[in-house]
Amino acid sequence: MHSYWALIRQAYELIGTDRSWRWWFLGFVSLFNAGLEAFGAALVYLLVALISTPDASVTLPVIGDVAGFFPGWEPRDIKIAFALSVGVFFVVRAGVIMVQN
Repeated sequence: MHSYWALIRQAYELIGTDRSWRWWFLGFVSLFNAGLEAFGAALVYLLVALISTPDASVTLPVIGDVAGFFPGWEPRDIKIAFALSVGVFFVVRAGVIMVQN
């Protein structure tokens, strides 16, 4: 374990103090991107579940019934709105990946 810390300290010294903020920023953006990847996978699962049910009633463990968030909406409208939202999410996620690169 001691050798890992020595290696990290050596790498930090090689980077220099004037450029170290870039590595911290890259680390933060990478963690944020990983969270977006996980959230995107959950959104795709939910989208497939919504599309596969005729009345758009999908019950999730933490959230509950998804159709309950859209009172008075037709199932078709819920599916279209959610599909568009997922599309916008993936465009934003692509922007975050571009910033990371």
